Order: sequence, then C-alpha cells, then structure tokens
Amino acid sequence: MKDAVVSVRIPSSLVVELKNLAKENHYVDLSEQIREIIRQKLMQFESEEQSKSTTHDKKEASKKTAPKDKEVLLAQLQSLIEELKKEI
Repeated sequence: MKDAVVSVRIPSSLVVELKNLAKENHYVDLSEQIREIIRQKLMQFESEEQSKSTTHDKKEASKKTAPKDKEVLLAQLQSLIEELKKEI
C-alpha cells in the first residue's frame, strides 16, 4: 500500500504536545504518533457505530416480536379468566 501525504494546520502548542507524547510512547517520529491516534479514533468510531447498529437491530427485533408476545399474554389471561369463572 502506498502512503499518501496529508497536510494539516495545527497550533504549534499542539505540535509540541504531540512530539512529547511521541517521545513518551517511544515512536520514531511525530508521524507515527499521529497515525496511531488516527487508528485508535477510527477503531473507536467503528466500535460505536457497530454498537449503535446492534442496539437498533435489537430494538427492531423487539418490535417484531412484541405483538406475538402480546397475543400470547392475552390468550393466557383469557384462559386464566375462564378458569376463575369456572371456580366461582
């Protein structure tokens, strides 16, 4: 895979912080540190999107099964009512 060059303007104070972070994390240079931060953020974003999708899927599945559950519950209640009427 061929690397692409991306130019970004950021405040010099942030550059200093990033360089210090790169040193602390034992990266060869600032570019490595920035690539790692981007990778982490992408993974975090993908994880959040997957979580949202899973939650949405569960809600949709719940909506589809809810009427069936409601029908079963109503049938059970009707059965109980009939049994109670017989006992009276």
